[in-house]
Amino acid sequence: MRRRGPLQDWPPQTPNLEGVITATIPTTTTGRGEATGPEPAWIQLAGVAFWATFSERGLTRLEFADTPTAGTPGSTPAAAQLAQELQEYLSGQRRSFSVPVDLSACPAFQQQVLAACREVPAGAVVTYAELARRIGRPHAARAVGMALARNPVPVVVPCHRVVRGDGGLGGYLAGLAWKRRLLQLEGVSLP
Repeated sequence: MRRRGPLQDWPPQTPNLEGVITATIPTTTTGRGEATGPEPAWIQLAGVAFWATFSERGLTRLEFADTPTAGTPGSTPAAAQLAQELQEYLSGQRRSFSVPVDLSACPAFQQQVLAACREVPAGAVVTYAELARRIGRPHAARAVGMALARNPVPVVVPCHRVVRGDGGLGGYLAGLAWKRRLLQLEGVSLP
């Protein structure tokens, strides 16, 4: 798999997202040409792309991507649903995601943090300390920040809605420019 990173020029000034969904799932093969299972799905939308990995239970990883990989085109209902929901979200038509998410590979504390994070509505922000209080760990703000820094499914689990106690943005795995853009897309006023 190729190295992935955030795109620099999103969103376009006047996004036209109609008819630009691509969900490709290349298949990994052994040296003998036997299929071993799906690689991450490549999801291309107008001006932004993602890699997505699924288990039988749901989405396990979502990463901002900058280049696709060669592979055999394919699609699954889960990849198509995610592509559609991302398109709707990025065009301002969706406020939350219903695609199934599988966080079973995450430690229990991180699962607790991510579940609480999913409860923060679009257009709102909470602090790391407030999220820590919500999970019953009022002195764990830094641990909450570390759990969010390792969020395997950003955007779908909206860790961009969590900010520092002093009003600063804090961090974001795809960079602060992305965090700012996602918050602005949701109508959050930033200093």
